[in-house]
Amino acid sequence: MTIFKETQGLRSKLIVNKEFWAILIITIIAFGLRLYRLGACDFWYDEVFSVLISKSFLHNWNPPVYFGILHYWIKLFGVSEFALRFPSLMFSVVSIPCLFFFR
Repeated sequence: MTIFKETQGLRSKLIVNKEFWAILIITIIAFGLRLYRLGACDFWYDEVFSVLISKSFLHNWNPPVYFGILHYWIKLFGVSEFALRFPSLMFSVVSIPCLFFFR
């Protein structure tokens, strides 16, 4: 009986390990696909609007967290297509393992 319990514990650890590697590989692939040609297109209307809001994000009725992050991000990295879209890319990639673990 003890051998069965030990192998059952190893099996559950292996399943968790396989799930970890699977979600890591999926997340890396998702990051690569989102990163490909990130700054290739010109700004869209909503992206220009986001830059304008982020300049004075405390005086606006929109959700302040994203625009606050974008405000300081623009101060660090400037306003380019790639730099402006990168925080959204990171939020979308981080949401993949979060959604998996909160299932």
